[in-house]
Amino acid sequence: MRGFSLLDSSGLPVAKTCFDPANIPEALHLDVWRQASRCGAQVDSLQRDWRFRGRTSNWYTDGVVFSHTLCDATHYQRTPRHIRRGDSDCLVLKLQLAGHQQGIFGDFDHFSSPPGTLVLQDWAIPYNITTTPYEVMAVSIPRYLLRGSHLMYRRNPVITWQPDSPQARLLVPILTQTLKSLATASAGEADAYAAGITGLLDGLLLGDRELLQSKYRERDRLEDMRQYLSRHLSDPDLGADHLCRQFHCSRATVYRLFQREGGIATFILRQRLQRCMQEISRMGVVQKGFLEALAHTWGFSSRANLARHFKAYYGITPQQAVEAARSHQNEGQREMNAPYWRDAYRVSRWLESIAPGASPTEPAGAHGGARQGPRELAGH
Repeated sequence: MRGFSLLDSSGLPVAKTCFDPANIPEALHLDVWRQASRCGAQVDSLQRDWRFRGRTSNWYTDGVVFSHTLCDATHYQRTPRHIRRGDSDCLVLKLQLAGHQQGIFGDFDHFSSPPGTLVLQDWAIPYNITTTPYEVMAVSIPRYLLRGSHLMYRRNPVITWQPDSPQARLLVPILTQTLKSLATASAGEADAYAAGITGLLDGLLLGDRELLQSKYRERDRLEDMRQYLSRHLSDPDLGADHLCRQFHCSRATVYRLFQREGGIATFILRQRLQRCMQEISRMGVVQKGFLEALAHTWGFSSRANLARHFKAYYGITPQQAVEAARSHQNEGQREMNAPYWRDAYRVSRWLESIAPGASPTEPAGAHGGARQGPRELAGH
């Protein structure tokens, strides 16, 4: 049973950070955001002169981190290294207010979130996410506070709820009202807000019929097919016929299984583009001919063919992505005593404090562990 120290903390202010673009040197915006996000993901710019687009705020209360983020186009990559360290073992609920995000969790669970979409992400799974310039409200909740978290993990690592869904109609008002109220809330009031949204989300997860009654046989077959496609992306002729021969099924079966992916051709193209972005982020400095080799390696007919699809999907060209990745190596000089750096380290510690409390494969109540707070809550 989750406990709240309302009597002890009701008069204290809620722990908060704020990145005000007017108070941060423009050359340091991206570096500050990288530091704040480092426990959650690697951050790269997808445009020149990356900036905060408005006041970006974070609040910590009773183990839960709320955030209101306004940023330029960004690439976020959560790697197995982040997960092995045990940092940020949480589920993250995001409300897309402006802009667009899309990405992949694990090897083949894609999602897309235009404005108004609500997305629930399981951070026990590696991901690659790209955004246009965007505004998002979010709450990061430790896994052990959500009994229904075991229904996600590898089988359902990302869930998307449309604006007219029952889940969105329930969650969006309480999330937006909570973020508005946190500006003036005491720590005790903020604890109550966190308890309310955590309890509501947990109830929705445990009552989700699709999660509880997954068609395991069909999903296992689909996963086998997706794994096969992921291993053969370099084959330019890869398509439905390959799956029909490999899995002894009809084209109609293949089309039905991939219907929710937007079709098999769409799935293959997204997989190839995600692999290309991962390679670009990993390389940083590239040699002449790299983009031609990249196109050939991942099944594109030419560099121009890759560039056309890459621009349509990410909004930038492969060459621009290479230049953005290269900028990661040229961090500006840090004035470590500036308030924005202290806030960046505080946010990083808050996320780091969301430590494992239960195995993702078991219900959250299967382990007793006490909640852990951040390593610092005051003094900055």
